[in-house]
Amino acid sequence: MSDFQNDLRNYVESSASPVSADEVMGSYTVSRRVPPSTRRGLVVAVATAAVVMAAVVGASYFINRAPDQVVPIGTTATTVSSNTTITNSTISTTTSTPSPTTSPAVDAVTVSALFDGEGPRNALVAGFVFWDVTGVRLCELLLESFPPQCGGAWLVIADPVNLDVALGDIATGSASDGISWTNTTAEIPAYFDGDRLIVGGPGAADPSEQDLALAEAFVDFAAGPNPDTAAQVPFADLVEIGLGPDALKVLSGDDLADPSAWVFDTEFFRAYTGPFSALTLVKEPFTVTIGTHPHCASPPVAPPSGFETYRRVSLQPETATSCLEWWTVDLFVSADGTIGAVTLDLYEP
Repeated sequence: MSDFQNDLRNYVESSASPVSADEVMGSYTVSRRVPPSTRRGLVVAVATAAVVMAAVVGASYFINRAPDQVVPIGTTATTVSSNTTITNSTISTTTSTPSPTTSPAVDAVTVSALFDGEGPRNALVAGFVFWDVTGVRLCELLLESFPPQCGGAWLVIADPVNLDVALGDIATGSASDGISWTNTTAEIPAYFDGDRLIVGGPGAADPSEQDLALAEAFVDFAAGPNPDTAAQVPFADLVEIGLGPDALKVLSGDDLADPSAWVFDTEFFRAYTGPFSALTLVKEPFTVTIGTHPHCASPPVAPPSGFETYRRVSLQPETATSCLEWWTVDLFVSADGTIGAVTLDLYEP
């Protein structure tokens, strides 16, 4: 065997190639039948191929290692905590390199992922925060228009006062539309009660004993309207009553105890035919919610003009099996505990 053959065999054996030295030498023997210049090219090609194959095998080993053998490069997370007032601020982004023994962080879920039938639970939810005259929602999408619109699946945030603002830069529409939104998605830890997101956790948006007593007094009055039952309800001196977001009448004094004064002879409302009255609609069993609420399966409805800052105490049917059986009577309560407005609403089929 020539010195060249010995050198070639030693090179292949030292390269950790999956191709054996014998196979390479066999190729070399065949290659001697061709001219020397071509032969040299073939030998170089065979040796190069051996080195490349060794590199491929090494890369394959690295890629297919178990996860705990791979050193983490780093993670980025955007979080929103609770118990501060909403202001313009920048998203807080932290970068860390976790230890392989550290428990994995909870992954944020989309809004639509909460409608999986598993019911109420705590979750880290990702979406765009959207403020308008109806309240605050977390939206899966932000539709491109100006101002933008809440798109895709959404959830009402029942207690927006508990939102923290590591929310990214907050954009605002014109003063007339009253709309603000986050330009980037936020991850909000909250409790999903099956209907709304509660940032403060379970119970943070529950009605107080005073709210429940007020609701019971109003239902008792509706079941038998007269001066005595009306006196048990903390009505303001002037009470605006209406349908949906619109206040249509102002009642005071003896009118409040007169059931006919609560009737709207409107021919159509939400595709239903009148007359309409909150006193004839509200009845037990009912549930009480505080703050903004969905309009059954539709987005929330704004409060009557002038009552945006009032506490909203809503009575809705407990046993409705579809939106066609759904109704809401909303009481708008001032800071001094008196009812300044009462609205009735139905779901439009």
